[in-house]
Amino acid sequence: MSLHNQKVGFMGQDKARQHLKEKGYSIVAENFRCRMGEIDLIAIRENVLVFIEVKTDLTGFFGEAEARVDLRKQRRIKRAALFFLTENKFRYHYNWVYRFDVIVVEKEVSFNHKDKREIHDRNSDSRQLNQGDLNIRHIQNAF
Repeated sequence: MSLHNQKVGFMGQDKARQHLKEKGYSIVAENFRCRMGEIDLIAIRENVLVFIEVKTDLTGFFGEAEARVDLRKQRRIKRAALFFLTENKFRYHYNWVYRFDVIVVEKEVSFNHKDKREIHDRNSDSRQLNQGDLNIRHIQNAF
């Protein structure tokens, strides 16, 4: 993964984290990794534990960002979630509700051709992409 893509991904994840906190969620874990897979964010609100995949799309060239969470990716996230629950069996009560969400972070649509050039220019300074220019779509029970 290129440095530019990593910066964009981290920016999207920061925006998703901020969105979740504004909605009353507490972040339990970030970038949870195990041999089964990876989960971008794990959050909790009331008695709901939410496993979240964050997709950041600044170009729109690859179709709907949530469509890139294909069946294979969903299976990996579910296996990682099961591993997380097993590892933390004393922290989470058996009657909790578990949910899998996708948060899509997108660049605001602009019809200014100069802006499009700046977004697509891989050599441009990524600081031009500030979080205020990003929109959030939170898809609950995505899979």
